Amino acid sequence: MPKSIFAFDTKVIRSPQAELGESPIWCHHTNSLLWVDIKKGKLFRFYPDLSDVIEIQDIPILTSSILPTNIKNFFILININGVYVLNYKTKELSIYFEFEFDNEGIRTNECQISPDGNIFISVMDKNANNPIGRIYEFNVKRKELNCIHSNLLIPNTMQWFGGGFWFADSGRKVFYRKDLNTNEIKEYPVNYIADGSALTKEGILINACWGDKCLALYDLNNSMQLIGKIIVDSSQPTSCIFSGIDQSTLYVTSAYDGLKKITTNDGRVTSIKTSFIGQPSNTFVL
Repeated sequence: MPKSIFAFDTKVIRSPQAELGESPIWCHHTNSLLWVDIKKGKLFRFYPDLSDVIEIQDIPILTSSILPTNIKNFFILININGVYVLNYKTKELSIYFEFEFDNEGIRTNECQISPDGNIFISVMDKNANNPIGRIYEFNVKRKELNCIHSNLLIPNTMQWFGGGFWFADSGRKVFYRKDLNTNEIKEYPVNYIADGSALTKEGILINACWGDKCLALYDLNNSMQLIGKIIVDSSQPTSCIFSGIDQSTLYVTSAYDGLKKITTNDGRVTSIKTSFIGQPSNTFVL
């Protein structure tokens, strides 16, 4: 059981309700939050310091991830067809690396930039029924895609901390730590359905718990000990990211996908004023 429930000030952003809101990122160039709706093919952008207006762009259906780059208003988008570069201002989408996956029954899911600048890309069964999920490392310099883990149901969460690569399988309720030196993998079963995560500088993993209306906090310095949780007012939180303005405000995406009863806040983004300091996200260099 959690040791405590962290009580922080929360605010629901009146954004459009996303069927499958995911992949929140922080743009340091413009102090804005971006995220996607995977199933509806939408990209959202919110400027917390400017207004409550949400900018919306159409993107390819089943685009699962947006990632920040070193160039203002240029972003990486990833779907089953490949890695793309989006010019946000012109809406131009250009191919950066084309995938050659054979299985039409798969889609991409969690994708993140590693500390060395490569992109880790996951794929999964579209219906989340079969353990055909994999995690690939896209080597930017060599333009190569190498599988580093397979036999996953729903790959989620990708974080680097303490000499390890941490990831999850939502379908099995298991976290994994892969030692970056020995490649040894340890498993950490949990009680929640682990979706996307944010990381604090102290090594606290803040994980969105699909279907449980909360974020679970795990101490990566102490064998993923569950130290508490944060309650959110959305049925299916999907992921979270720290603001780049103060590094302590947490933004949480959510989804109404599959819900029989959709509430007002399902599919919307929640901001949480925490007492933590977030680990800055990695940036892709174009």
